[in-house]
Amino acid sequence: MMSTLVFIINDLLSRNKSSWYGFFILFVLVFSIRLLPVFTTDTGLIYVADLSSRFLWLIVFIFLMVIFINHLVLDTHKLKYEVMFYKALGTGLISQFFTKLAVLLVYCFILISLFWIMLWSIDVKYTLLMFVFCAFMLMMRLIALYIKNVWIYYSGLLMAIVSIFYPVYIYPNTAYVLKAPLYDAMIYILLYFVLYILLSLKFYLSSWRKECIGLNY
Repeated sequence: MMSTLVFIINDLLSRNKSSWYGFFILFVLVFSIRLLPVFTTDTGLIYVADLSSRFLWLIVFIFLMVIFINHLVLDTHKLKYEVMFYKALGTGLISQFFTKLAVLLVYCFILISLFWIMLWSIDVKYTLLMFVFCAFMLMMRLIALYIKNVWIYYSGLLMAIVSIFYPVYIYPNTAYVLKAPLYDAMIYILLYFVLYILLSLKFYLSSWRKECIGLNY
């Protein structure tokens, strides 16, 4: 498992440098906002810079996650050879999936941590929404690969944005999560998260079977 993890990370570093450069970009953003009060006492400027930095962080976060998942889950033809390579290391198909999921969640956690450092505070609900966003986009990526339509993947991003303003029940109701008690919001989010992971695994296995042995189920 550790060998697989190391190979996956090395492969991502070589194929997806932009996502890892994102750490540096967001770190500079966080560092700049933290240092701004040292250079100016203009509260209006600090307030505008703070709001702008939050919005910019969110845009960069979404951009990086979309690219990261694109490179984490290869198209079905490349998946065939990747699976064979990792099987030679003694890692089965299901183990490969959960190893990739762990890499995705750790990557997401590091980016979120930079955001909370910038704010000097932690909001559990927003953190849960970011994690479920990653799981949702992973599911949409695997569905898109299975039916060979890349636009399905990007429609997932649109659904997540629309859910902020109007309930899209394939995605958690953002307004409900933010208004509900923490315990209720956690249970609600967890149900969606587990559903997304199970469906992701289903389509991951189905894509491999369809590509490698012609089984479509």
